[in-house]
Amino acid sequence: MKKIIYFANSDWFLYNFNSAFALDLKSKGFEVIFLSPNGKFSSKFQEIGIDWYEVPMNRTSLNVFHNFFLIFWLIKFFAKHKPSIVHNFTLKAIFLGSISAQLLNVSKVVNEVTGLGHIFTTSNFKNKFLKFTTLFLIRVSSFRNSTCLVVLNKDDFEFFRHVTFYSKRNIKLIHGVGVDCDFFSINEKKKTTSYKVLLPCRMLKEKGVVEFLDAARLINSINPSVEFILAGDVDKGNPSSIDSRILIDASNSGFVRWLGHVDDIRSLYAFSDIVVLPSYREGLPTSLTESASCGLPLIATNVPGCVDVVENLVNGLIIPTKDHFELAKSILFLIENPSLIEKFGANSRRIALESFDKKIIFQQRLDLYF
Repeated sequence: MKKIIYFANSDWFLYNFNSAFALDLKSKGFEVIFLSPNGKFSSKFQEIGIDWYEVPMNRTSLNVFHNFFLIFWLIKFFAKHKPSIVHNFTLKAIFLGSISAQLLNVSKVVNEVTGLGHIFTTSNFKNKFLKFTTLFLIRVSSFRNSTCLVVLNKDDFEFFRHVTFYSKRNIKLIHGVGVDCDFFSINEKKKTTSYKVLLPCRMLKEKGVVEFLDAARLINSINPSVEFILAGDVDKGNPSSIDSRILIDASNSGFVRWLGHVDDIRSLYAFSDIVVLPSYREGLPTSLTESASCGLPLIATNVPGCVDVVENLVNGLIIPTKDHFELAKSILFLIENPSLIEKFGANSRRIALESFDKKIIFQQRLDLYF
């Protein structure tokens, strides 16, 4: 029986994006362990039947001594649990987890880049230095042939193929974590006179939350019947997190509703008419693949990850980044052309079934371990 340790910098990430596949692995006879810092979702792992352990990791710390301590901690943890596979997610966990696992000669190490984050989307001196350091550490983590790098979109595949020591054979492109297309399905909507526009994401600047608020404010001055909904929590551990006071003030102003974290996201998709993601860069956005599976038209930016889900004028509209005027124009264009909402939605469902269904993605992920 193979034992797999999943290591990430947040319990939220493991719970939301890896629980379904981990439970599928367990049904096939694998033993699965989740490893992350403690957080709001840690207690949920026991409820769903997944073993979880806390790692004493500060996801934002750049302290060299703390990171050396973490490597020794991980070596001790891996030596105790004797995994045959270590699967690392997020950039810091990739470096710490892969070095520790390789020093112990763990049979297989999988490093998954789920997105390049604010380090790669902003160009101040600090982030340029961190970008250089990150790429160096990813190169260091690739010194064994048994180490595999997983990326989630075509742009990242080409990027890492040229800047790391991974051979082309050891870089795998997998389009996300897989969507349960039976669960996220099309619901018949009651005809209403008001349209509902949803942005489901963490409340980060890089997700385009500011542009969404500006577009909502602009459209509200023209057509106040359009409802704008933000679904997702702030992320205090991320330097790009939006101040919750800004979101509360926007909600109190009446042109947008901020719901915070939503457990039943499927019901929210069923309630919505258009889903948008004006992001600055993505890995492969689960919010878009789930929305597509629910048969919704999509509006997203012309950036890696988004363009892997949204085909312009096929299942949605592609717009420039950091441009709330174009976002507002695209939303109004769809509202004024309801036949396109229906056409794009049907195409979204077809694309989800063909490319993002968990039956396809889970098999690709299982193949990584053999």
